[in-house]
Amino acid sequence: MSSAPYIIKQIEVGGHPFTVEIADTPKKRAVGLMDRQTMDPHGGMLFVLDNEPASFHMNNTYVPLDIAYFDSRGDMIQVDKMEPHTGKSQCAVPASYALELPMGTCDRLEIKKGDRLSMTESRGRLWESYEEIVDVGVRVRVNTVGPKKPTMRDITTDIRGLPNVITVAQEGSLQPAPEGKRMATLTVSFNDDERFDVPDLERDLLKIGGIDLVRIVSYEGQPYNRKKVYGVKSESLLRRVVSEILRSAGNT
Repeated sequence: MSSAPYIIKQIEVGGHPFTVEIADTPKKRAVGLMDRQTMDPHGGMLFVLDNEPASFHMNNTYVPLDIAYFDSRGDMIQVDKMEPHTGKSQCAVPASYALELPMGTCDRLEIKKGDRLSMTESRGRLWESYEEIVDVGVRVRVNTVGPKKPTMRDITTDIRGLPNVITVAQEGSLQPAPEGKRMATLTVSFNDDERFDVPDLERDLLKIGGIDLVRIVSYEGQPYNRKKVYGVKSESLLRRVVSEILRSAGNT
């Protein structure tokens, strides 16, 4: 069985680098590593999941694998081994990523539960840490009715592809909205820093097919107040910039 082209990215797990293929659509996740006869010892496949319990099987898969599951912040929550053709693995807690590597890799490199997955390429730079990750509650109006309209799975997959977004989960079912559309409530986890923040997220969400209205309703579990959230961030940034200017002036 052939698969669609995979994006190749560099990641690290517990400080160990890997070159991985990204399975970030339902079709790519379904095909996975099936029918592969060999595998790069420094490579693997990273599955972008829906922050739900997950299961994997080894049907038509010839290479023995380690599989590691990670939560939305990139912390490993489970690692299993899967044998060709008969192997299975289940993760009973919500997982945002699953990483398949050649079997024995985790033992050899002492990769274990709690190790951190470092993602790559957010606006052309590496994510060096997850210290700025926040959860925001978002209400979006979507049109998923009729032929050729995107499904909610299509929409959440596109959201996960946005710069700095780590994961997204739909909360509850779609609610009626005017003109035959629906309202969806989402929790989006993303890296909120000086380069990409909530206004950028709102702007990019509106570019996704099927979404025509976006409203941020919460920030880290609290009602969203742009002035309150970003007044503190701006003041802190301004203080750092002034300090750097004064420090530079003192050295000239």
